[in-house]
Amino acid sequence: MRYIRFVWLNLLLVVSAIIISGCSLQKPAKSTTKIQAVATTNFYGELEKAVLKDHGQVYSIIDSANVDPHEYDLTIKPTQKIKDSDLVLSNGVGYDTWVTKVTSKRHITVGEDIAHISPGANEHLWYRPDLMKKVTLKLAAEFSQIQPQHRAAFYANAKAYNQQLSQLTDLLATIKRHNQGGKVAVSEPVFDYALATMGYKVINQHFAQAIEEGTDPSYDDIAQLQADIRHHRIAFFVENTQSDAPVINQLVKLCHQYHVPVVQVTETVPAGKNYLSWMKDEFMQVRNIQKGID
Repeated sequence: MRYIRFVWLNLLLVVSAIIISGCSLQKPAKSTTKIQAVATTNFYGELEKAVLKDHGQVYSIIDSANVDPHEYDLTIKPTQKIKDSDLVLSNGVGYDTWVTKVTSKRHITVGEDIAHISPGANEHLWYRPDLMKKVTLKLAAEFSQIQPQHRAAFYANAKAYNQQLSQLTDLLATIKRHNQGGKVAVSEPVFDYALATMGYKVINQHFAQAIEEGTDPSYDDIAQLQADIRHHRIAFFVENTQSDAPVINQLVKLCHQYHVPVVQVTETVPAGKNYLSWMKDEFMQVRNIQKGID
């Protein structure tokens, strides 16, 4: 009987040692695993990279200015990346709904989850640098839940990146201080969030919405805008250079003819730029126009 007890005791000790050693081997592997993050566009991917640094890998589905997010369809590689990811960041509010076709472990939408706006609202949320600061903090919180051991690093990285974004919010504040209740016209509502922060009023929203929806603006809307340009009723015209609508090209020519400034913007990051330089270059176009007026 004593022999049997001795054998069982030794077996228990051996099994316990195996379990303990197995757990100790698994822990380091978990701590060194990089977070796999996916973003629908490269400017959101930039935010993920800024917060993760060396603790993660980021895959941006749309990484070219030549790809229209509205018309994009998922292919095999991005589909698998979404499935394998720890977190997916998308714009939401109808901009990149194709990403929801694939189930992911954790999905954040900037529009619904952070800005708390509903589908149908203006989808060009990246023209709100103040909102982008909230996105980085949200990412720090989410990444901290995935890897709590790196929480301090995630928040420090978010803070450092947000300090860079303060260049944009400060520039917007400067533009607003020098704005004397100006009115502007736009080709479509791409730049509207920035214009609102600057204190400008868009006077051709019906025209812009038609272009946004891919329909022809009414004759009255076109005639009114042409008159506003000829009579200098607007401080400047905002052109989305990625638009191929012939009526926009005609209006830009009219602006040049009547010496109305044109601010050129895009929906996606131009080649060779990052989010900060992209936004700063576009905002500075407005500031330079103001300097010419002051």
